[in-house]
Amino acid sequence: MRPEILGTKHADYFQIPAAVWNSLVSVLTAASREVVSKVAEAFKGGVEKTVGQLLDQGIPSLVYELGRDIMESILLSVRGFLGSTIRCHLCPDAVLSYERDENKDVMTRLGRVSFRRAYYHGPCGHSALPADSLLGVDGEHKILPELQEVIARFCGQAPYQRATELICSLLPVRCSHTTAERVTETIATELQVQQEAECHQAFAKDGKHLFPHAEPVPAAPVAVVSSDGGFCRVRDHSESSKQFMVGVLGTLDPKPYTTWEERKVNLESKRYVATAAGGIDPFYQLMAIEFQRMGLDRMPLLQIIGDGSESILPRLKLLGALDQEVFETLDFFHASEYVGTASKLIFRPESAEQQSWCEAMNDELLEGRLPTFFAELRARQRAAQQQGQSDTAEQLQGIHDYFDRRRHMLRYKEAIDRGLLIGSGVMEGGVRFIGKDRLHLTGMRWNVDGADSILRLRAVDASNRWGDFCSRRAARRAGRYSELRARWAA
Repeated sequence: MRPEILGTKHADYFQIPAAVWNSLVSVLTAASREVVSKVAEAFKGGVEKTVGQLLDQGIPSLVYELGRDIMESILLSVRGFLGSTIRCHLCPDAVLSYERDENKDVMTRLGRVSFRRAYYHGPCGHSALPADSLLGVDGEHKILPELQEVIARFCGQAPYQRATELICSLLPVRCSHTTAERVTETIATELQVQQEAECHQAFAKDGKHLFPHAEPVPAAPVAVVSSDGGFCRVRDHSESSKQFMVGVLGTLDPKPYTTWEERKVNLESKRYVATAAGGIDPFYQLMAIEFQRMGLDRMPLLQIIGDGSESILPRLKLLGALDQEVFETLDFFHASEYVGTASKLIFRPESAEQQSWCEAMNDELLEGRLPTFFAELRARQRAAQQQGQSDTAEQLQGIHDYFDRRRHMLRYKEAIDRGLLIGSGVMEGGVRFIGKDRLHLTGMRWNVDGADSILRLRAVDASNRWGDFCSRRAARRAGRYSELRARWAA
């Protein structure tokens, strides 16, 4: 045995097996010589000429190589040999026998690493490779879990081909876009299973959305939720496009404002939820889980802002606690669009009268003069009817009814006075950022499950919860190995 590594004695770290220690001595000694040689070569050739290449390529390549060598040294002791026989983890009465050590190549963030591990097989037809289970490479992919997560995160942000090119240019790895797509599907499936387990836990008792791991209550006094939908092109559906849903949750510190610019308030602590499969119910459950997790149910005021959809808004109202004030707001941009549509039915398009009428009607909404607003719409509808313009009258009646059904959401004056939101620009941005920026790229057509997977990954990433997801994934992996280990040793 070689007793020292650059002055570090094996006696001080006796837990390290002798084979691993000796390999580390060789690796680090060789690496030290290589580093000194590279630096000496740089100074010999004139450091001003060669330092750029040394820092850009020389040192990083040495670090990657050293990391791979250290990994392989450590893996000398991770054969997964548990004795000449172990219990079968699938058959209660069967025994698996040690057959041989087999070679294994796995891809890591530092490149490809090779090692040997114990292989067990039994007459029941089942096999076991304990080292693979320990490292998390006993599934479809010969890629360490952390690199799998890196691949999935890149693929959530860019098309598979482009994401793969970026990964291979930034890390010393080789990965095809087909492999990247399969890895992303694996990670997305695990995320979906995790989210569905949360929903099952939360909704299991009396249908209430109970989430036991709520975060501390934010300092801001107002909780804000909003939702909207978009469409992506699909290839496995009866129609050519499929709707996806995006939700935004956040907090607001209300401040009175007087100018339009001041009304563009940014939410704090934003979280996103997104789905493309399963309909309204899975989407609402994810919204409820995130609402509870963020502690928004313990805030005094909940503002719900959106386009007035009659399918999701009643669900969002259920998020509020019994003692929580709920303030519903129709996105003013959508309201002004309906006003604009009405003006085109009444006036010559692009005329001064049309513009003046739109501004006046929008002011009626903003100032809270709803009786005047509705009276004007009714008067225009009656005038069109009297003039024999039945189609125009019918459309104006529809616009009147649209606003009338949402009269409780037109409290813009009160929202302004209280410093609340009147526009859901943050929601429009969420639909674009979470959905359209990835699903609407040129020529893309999705299957519904694939679009759903990408949306879920992007929503978790944009909510700054990627690290939490990966930590929980690692915990599940460790728990699974512990269960297998206990079965093998039973």
